[in-house]
Amino acid sequence: MNQEITKNKTEIQKQNLETQIIRGSEVPEESKKNPFYNSYHWAMADWEEKRLYLPDNSDEAISFAVAAHELGHLVDEGRIQPDRFDFRATYAEEQRAWAGGWGYLEKYLLDYYDNNFEAVEQIRLVGKEIEKLLMEITRMTEFFYQKTDRDKNSQREEFLKTAEGQRVKLAINGLRKSVEQKVRELKLDIFLNRINWDKYIMVVSKAVMDIERDNMELEK
Repeated sequence: MNQEITKNKTEIQKQNLETQIIRGSEVPEESKKNPFYNSYHWAMADWEEKRLYLPDNSDEAISFAVAAHELGHLVDEGRIQPDRFDFRATYAEEQRAWAGGWGYLEKYLLDYYDNNFEAVEQIRLVGKEIEKLLMEITRMTEFFYQKTDRDKNSQREEFLKTAEGQRVKLAINGLRKSVEQKVRELKLDIFLNRINWDKYIMVVSKAVMDIERDNMELEK
């Protein structure tokens, strides 16, 4: 297995990914200051700076779900620029990312699950359930976009003071419990195991390669 990981790493290095994949534990301090930050599921695709942050200390369930979502944000075609004053635009981009990311990720999931087709189908099912949880939280943030603070940090702090903001904070802090409950309802507790970072980034890197290739084709 270690030989396979080493082989894959060499393959990835040869491809010279433009996007740097970074451990979520190395989150920028600016992001930690966000009152809604939570290390369990925090991830970020910065398509301008070519950086992809993914959780490195969480379970497989949330890790693959947010990876699929953030990969979707890296896709150039159809991107809708999020706007902290425009809920509809931001919500539409979230929907686009969920819809587009899984297609890139799932064809490489067999590499992580050692050609276990059933496991791939199951993690995809879990991912769809997590998508529902996260999109529900997104819908709960609509009131945030009605705030008009010029500074985004002030906008977040003011939103946190509202009843709507408190509900969002509660939902975010309770997400791990919600995910665990949903996964156990599906009797798929195996996906609550901690992610294997080396195998995880090999899979994600291959998906990023495909996205970067498609993005380049779009520019032609």
